[in-house]
Amino acid sequence: MAHTYSAVNTAADTFGGFVTKVNAIINAVSTEVLTANGNANGAVTTGNTFLNGILFANVLSTSKLRGGNVQASGPLLIDSNVTINTASLSIGNSSVNTFANSSYLDVITADITTANIVTATIAVGSVNSLSSNIIAVGNSTVNAVVNSSMILVSVGGTFGKLQGNAMVVGNSTVYATINSSVLSFTNTSGSFSIDAQGSVSQTEYASRFKFANTNLSGTTTQTVDSFVKADYKTCEYVVVVKDNGANSMQHSTVLVASDGSSTTALSTEYATLISNVSLGLFSAIANASHVIFQFTPTVSNCSVSYGRTGVNA
Repeated sequence: MAHTYSAVNTAADTFGGFVTKVNAIINAVSTEVLTANGNANGAVTTGNTFLNGILFANVLSTSKLRGGNVQASGPLLIDSNVTINTASLSIGNSSVNTFANSSYLDVITADITTANIVTATIAVGSVNSLSSNIIAVGNSTVNAVVNSSMILVSVGGTFGKLQGNAMVVGNSTVYATINSSVLSFTNTSGSFSIDAQGSVSQTEYASRFKFANTNLSGTTTQTVDSFVKADYKTCEYVVVVKDNGANSMQHSTVLVASDGSSTTALSTEYATLISNVSLGLFSAIANASHVIFQFTPTVSNCSVSYGRTGVNA
């Protein structure tokens, strides 16, 4: 605590009283007052102190910085911006290499263990590992583990993994890339992309799912469609045949498959619905590279519309 010393009254004080005051001041300077000198190690005072006011220093050097009071630790309030002019920031038993600017904290190499991280925005640069029970963003809570190659996310007990530009859920891996106009997804079965207008466009979608129609003339066996044997082993066709000269229609489902032969293919027609009269039969043949879907009409002028779904082996 602070000491109060009255001024020496030369008219009333005795010499002994003067000596007592001087000795008290000397003792306070030696044991209690924080002093400074020009030595390399500075002046040293041992003990505890409490300053009711503002302490300013060009450089504050200390082995430990804490909040609270002299007797007990408490929260440390930092009431201004903080600039860390070092590559490493240690928190507890964790060491974090950091780069910070006005908008984000970039964690370069980190091993952080914490119970809760609550924030509106997290910007992560290159992160080696982040072990955390909970990351809360707004009103949402996500259990997350981050290391140098992936982010493992659990929401509602279901785990997914973000690894580079890949999202792994269970045994499936989907690679997602985003730019200013297109969101693209790719896995071992193919890929598709969604543009800014929400339209889906990609070669895999176009080849696996096909919708078309063709007009047939005459009653000979004619080609309706074909697919590459190396792409799909089986295709399912849902077809509608219309007699263009009369009011007759035929609805069928046809499975077409390659049996590995260069000349033959397998096919079966089922779930056939006929309005008025049957308009023909479906069949399939093969060559070295393709399976060919055919129709033999019983009328000379008809159209065949179909939807095809391809399945890999």
